Amino acid sequence: MENDRRSEDEIRSEREERQEDDILCEAVPGAILLTGNAGGGKLFMRAEETGRDWTVIVTGGAAPHIGCAVLAVPRESLREDGKRSSTASVLNVTGHKDEEICRYAAERLAAATGRIVVCTGGVHIEGITKDQIDGIRDMAAEMTERLVRAAVMK
Repeated sequence: MENDRRSEDEIRSEREERQEDDILCEAVPGAILLTGNAGGGKLFMRAEETGRDWTVIVTGGAAPHIGCAVLAVPRESLREDGKRSSTASVLNVTGHKDEEICRYAAERLAAATGRIVVCTGGVHIEGITKDQIDGIRDMAAEMTERLVRAAVMK
C-alpha cells in the first residue's frame, strides 16, 4: 500500500505553482494548511490538532522565524451575552511585530472552537513598506477566517 501522506516541501511546492492571488486551504490528516500571497511574499499558516487543542504556526517571507508565541484560552464573553470569546497571553521577541497576526489567529480560533490555541510565528520581508505590511495583515486575517471555517467543520 502506497503512503498517501505528502511531505510539507511537496505541499509547499505545489502551492507555489498555483495562482498567486488565491488562498489555498488544504486539510491533511490532523492538520489544516493555508497559503496566501500578499505584501510581496508568501504567507503560510499551518494548524495542527494537538489532542483536543490547536497549535498554529505562521511563517512567511525570506526569513521565517519565531517572533512571538500566543496562548489563547476560550471563555464566556465579558459582555455576558452568552457568546464565547478568548483571552490571550503573549510573549514577544524584542523588536518583532508578529504579535498582531498570531494573536488574531489564536484568539479567533479559540473563540470559534472552544479549544486552547497556541500560535507562534514570524514573517520577515527585507525593506518592507507600509503597504506591504497592510497587505500581509489583511491576508493573514483572511487566512485566519478560512482556518476558523475549516476547523469548525472538523
